Amino acid sequence: MYLKVVNRLFQRYLCDKKQEIASYGFKLELRPVNNLRNSFGSSNGLFEEASRRIIIAANSEPKFYIPVLAHEISHMVQCVTQTPIWQYNEDCLNKCHIFDWVEYKRDHRPKTVFNSIFSTQLMEQEADKLAVKDIKKYNLPLNIEQYIQFSNSYVLFYSLMFKYRLWATAKYASPYYIHKYMPKKFINYKDFNRLAEKYEDILCRYYYA
Repeated sequence: MYLKVVNRLFQRYLCDKKQEIASYGFKLELRPVNNLRNSFGSSNGLFEEASRRIIIAANSEPKFYIPVLAHEISHMVQCVTQTPIWQYNEDCLNKCHIFDWVEYKRDHRPKTVFNSIFSTQLMEQEADKLAVKDIKKYNLPLNIEQYIQFSNSYVLFYSLMFKYRLWATAKYASPYYIHKYMPKKFINYKDFNRLAEKYEDILCRYYYA
């Protein structure tokens, strides 16, 4: 009985979100793969504004890929509604694209790089806050504390990327190792750098394994 209720909740969420995605002129692709390959390794989900697609690695139970979908949908909402944080991030990325900098294709003043990374941290965290609201709205049987802990680890990782000028290895796509170490509430933006230093050893073992 419990599994039936759980599946019904996930199906209702998926049905509603497919309609929402289509209403914004985007397409949802749930691919039967374990991860999605890209030039920087692998990920579980992608939001592509240019091709107007949301792509999710969905070769698992819904409880594993639905949180990823919720996050990528939030990026779509940020983009379509042009939230101030999304616009701030776009402005900063136009001055310094993080991946060009990480790949040593371009050099920028440290302050310009910092602004680009900091705005990305804000943008990613805003997306996760929107996702948590949706998870609660649909009463999805997901562990919100764990979701927030992984969100915090990902946000703090960007501070390490600024320090080391290095993107994560492909192994980082599995979120479970780091959950127990991270705060269970969203980190205040003023604490990004301080907490990145506090958890640096843990984050490095996870993202730079």
